[in-house]
Amino acid sequence: MTSPFPQTGPRPPVLHVEARLAPQCSVRYEIMRDHIRAFLISTMTSITCFQTVDTMRQSEDELVRTFVEHVRIGECSGYGSILRDRPTNNISRAGSIEARRERDVRKSGIDRRDDRDKRKTSSYNTAADTTMSSSSQQHHDDDDVDPEQKTGQESTNNVRGQLWDDEENARSFVTRDVELSIHVYQLQRQGAVEEYGDFGSGDMDEPVMMAHHWTLPCEELEGVWDSLVFEDRLEVKLLEYVYTTILFSDRNVNPHLVSWNRVVLLHGPPGTGKTSLCRGLAQTLGIRLSRRFHFTKLLEINCHSLFSKWFSESGKLVHRMFDQIWRMVDDDDTFVCVLIDEVESLAAARKAALSGNEPSDSIRVVNALLTQIDRLKRRKNVLVLTTSNITEAIDIAFIDRADIKMYIGLPPPKAIYTILCSSLNELGRAGIIHAKHPLPERKDIWSISTYNNPENALLISQVMDLQRISELAQGMSGRAMRKLPFLAHANHLQVSVSTMDAFLTALFLTVQEEQECNAQLKEERS
Repeated sequence: MTSPFPQTGPRPPVLHVEARLAPQCSVRYEIMRDHIRAFLISTMTSITCFQTVDTMRQSEDELVRTFVEHVRIGECSGYGSILRDRPTNNISRAGSIEARRERDVRKSGIDRRDDRDKRKTSSYNTAADTTMSSSSQQHHDDDDVDPEQKTGQESTNNVRGQLWDDEENARSFVTRDVELSIHVYQLQRQGAVEEYGDFGSGDMDEPVMMAHHWTLPCEELEGVWDSLVFEDRLEVKLLEYVYTTILFSDRNVNPHLVSWNRVVLLHGPPGTGKTSLCRGLAQTLGIRLSRRFHFTKLLEINCHSLFSKWFSESGKLVHRMFDQIWRMVDDDDTFVCVLIDEVESLAAARKAALSGNEPSDSIRVVNALLTQIDRLKRRKNVLVLTTSNITEAIDIAFIDRADIKMYIGLPPPKAIYTILCSSLNELGRAGIIHAKHPLPERKDIWSISTYNNPENALLISQVMDLQRISELAQGMSGRAMRKLPFLAHANHLQVSVSTMDAFLTALFLTVQEEQECNAQLKEERS
């Protein structure tokens, strides 16, 4: 009996690579993709997710050396062909036996991280046994063995046990065993454009700013995606969600049998990066979907401008605002991201509105919003992104329409380390902190702890200090975290150049002060 499902052969994992081109580059994107792919395959035997490649200036390829400004390795996923309008040339995937075995495991969908950990532990133990055997042999051959060598090795192992690593997120692959999906782009210089609407309301003497509008990818939002730090890679889950909506639309899945609304709700405490995540997602989609859609737009609605003091006007303003959105969505060559920040302003719970002085107008606003969302879900080139700090104030019908309801909480200590590490390294780049080497990211901590030398010993000491600061800062928002280095310098240093050790001390004192202030504010509120 013939299976009703299409049969496809095994495919290698897809590793997404984003390459930013210089503004003066006029070479066709397809040519640049081939050159960048060849550059990566020829210069990198292995490739790690979420790393930045900075060796373009040493490339022998003149196009890469001249026009490629930035290369970032993204996530590994099963989506590749749906992001492009035609298949790219296949690359050679003849790898080692071990690499092919790892690839087969990934295709099977079985998590074998425990097995990899066992193999890694076994390799470490083997190396340790070899070292111990060599030391034993040397002890028999030469009685002048330094007794501090064993003590130093034990001390190093104890220190490594206290360090945080990032092995799960920093997955590595043999370059020739993955399909490289190269996304090249150039930034739009124009920033946000204010969208004004004159809807003829009796209370409007002049047009009101209804929304901000970006054409993506743009310079203003460049780097937002990379600055986001979430412990569970929430941003990757959102990308996979968008790819799935495109896949289901392309395969003409019956929406009456399998439903999706293209609505995302991010909720959680203030300052945790919900709005930045939405903007960064839109920017990344502008890069990833550039071969499917010639244009990507981000429209951030100003919710407060959609309310009128005149009875029944607010619902009409919402309808007219979405009429503008529909005019953008009608262009099948444009992907539109609609961002509604603090969505509880538009989707307030209708039960709560019944107790107000003017309940019917608030209810009309919610009804209008729900109606427009139901209309938009039929289009494959739109995504509605919403955020909220007060989910209990949102109407249950809106929450039910959201495909993803993702909680964005306060960062845990390991995420705090990543945030503070990037901030301190930026001050080092700017010359405010004098350091011979930048602080290692979590994925590099394990490697520096392997070699016992004075420079690494200093770095390990600084890493452990920053880990203690990260644990002390637990409970603070990401927004507050990004201000800590500035406050540390302003309150405790006041010098043009500081050492890393002095800055870490100032940072520790600043975190203590901020936590004390937060505790006092909490007592006052209670």
